[in-house]
This record gives sequence, C-alpha cells and structure tokens, in this order.
Amino acid sequence: MPHLSRIPGVLSTGDVLQWLSGNATKSLDILAQYWQFLPQPNNPKSGDYGFSKSDMRRFGADEGRRVYKALENAADQRFCFSIDKLWYHFRIVQHSGFAPDFDQESADLAAGRPNVENATVLFEDWWGSGVVHAKVWISDKKDVYIGSANNDWKSLT
Repeated sequence: MPHLSRIPGVLSTGDVLQWLSGNATKSLDILAQYWQFLPQPNNPKSGDYGFSKSDMRRFGADEGRRVYKALENAADQRFCFSIDKLWYHFRIVQHSGFAPDFDQESADLAAGRPNVENATVLFEDWWGSGVVHAKVWISDKKDVYIGSANNDWKSLT
C-alpha cells in the first residue's frame, strides 16, 4: 500500500526487480504467472477497468511502470552482438492460463529484439493442474528473486 511506511534499509519488491533488470550484464531470466506491470483502466478484462489515471497513480500503478521501463532498458541497452554470438540474453517464460492480453507486455519486450526470447506455456499440460505460484527472476545466473509477487503493478504496491 502506498500509504504504509517503508522499513529503512529494506528494498521493496519493485526496487529489487528494477535492480535485477538494471544490473544484469550477461543474462536475465524471468518465470512469471502473467504480466500487467502497465495499468489497463480502459480494458474491460482488467481489474483496473473504469478507474481514472489519477486513481491509478493513487493506487501505486507507477511502481509497475518503473519496473517495466527497467525491463525495456535492459532489453535495449544490452542489445549487442559479437562475431556470430549474442552476448546478452533475456529469456521470459510465462503461464498462458490468463486473459489473452496478459502476456502482451512480455511479447512487446521481445518484439524486434533478437536477444529477447519469450515463451508462453500452458503449465497445466505438464502438471495436470495449477498455476505458477513462485515467480523467479535471475540476473547473470547469480542474483535471484524468488517470491509470490506477480509481474503486476498491484503486486508491487
């Protein structure tokens, strides 16, 4: 909640995700349930539907925008090739069991960026039921976030 006091010295989940995105130099791997870092108050399929831009700011939606911008920057700034070898790799896997546009943000990150791989998988086909509860971000195969926060602005507020 935006009105709660922060604990000194403790990073918020949004801060951690931005840090992982901004500090990756070789790879960034993300396993997610779905994506909605960007608020969608005009989308009737979204829980944001009908709220105003000022409502979205008051609710803390800007935190999701900041994380998504950090991901865009990571995808753009790390786009570099050496001779026949891509040296920065960004991989995304998410569950497909949600409204069709809740993987659009990850698709947008991959669009036109050969260093970004994006896969949507129906995990129920593998496991028989269920969803992805643990979300995982791995930066450079050494710095890791494992938690339950979705790639969703509401999970960051």
